[in-house]
Amino acid sequence: MRGLVLGLEDQVAALRAENQRLAQEIEFTKTDEYIKQVAREELGLVWPDEIPYARGVRSGP
Repeated sequence: MRGLVLGLEDQVAALRAENQRLAQEIEFTKTDEYIKQVAREELGLVWPDEIPYARGVRSGP
């Protein structure tokens, strides 16, 4: 029985840690830094003074 309790306590601790990580991630999504990151990585946006490039993309046949 003691082993079961310890296993459940470990699970609770792991879930609390995951919950805290997710809460931090949610807070990060509310920042300007997150918006910039998504704009660059997912939308391919660049600043006006930057030169965009694509690696590994071929044009033509």
